[in-house]
Amino acid sequence: SQEHPLEMYAGDLDLNGTIDPVITHFNRGQKYVVHSLSVMRDQIPGFKNRFKTYTKYGNADFVHSFTEEEIESANHFVCNTMESLILENIGGKRFAIRSLPVEVQFSPVFGTTISDLNHDGLEDIILVGNSMHEETTFGNYDASMGNVLINRGGFQWEYLEPVASGF
Repeated sequence: SQEHPLEMYAGDLDLNGTIDPVITHFNRGQKYVVHSLSVMRDQIPGFKNRFKTYTKYGNADFVHSFTEEEIESANHFVCNTMESLILENIGGKRFAIRSLPVEVQFSPVFGTTISDLNHDGLEDIILVGNSMHEETTFGNYDASMGNVLINRGGFQWEYLEPVASGF
């Protein structure tokens, strides 16, 4: 959300020449690091000296996990929505956000193809997901059976149940 976005700080936090991405989220209005202490210790060896126990790490919010210099030197990215959507190009000057049906939101989308599946002159969408390459903190993304959206015009989409779509 705008008030509590998912954020990423990416910089060479351990000064070894590689980028260390750190994802944060909000919990009860406070920003915390998403990654476990074990992951942070592996990624940034100096973290071993900052937090001797999981309890201390778990109670530390983001600003108490890094120095001001580390935070300021990192690139900062903000994500206000995790929704799968379509961006409509309005005259080459701006974009309109067009939401996709709720059934598409149950798992991440990693690939799409556009085709007129029902030969009505409107381009339909096939979406696929699933990934087994995530870090163990997040687990596998394996809930997608694939999605077919039939274009009804005006950015209105009809979700086809898997039994009807063949997925």
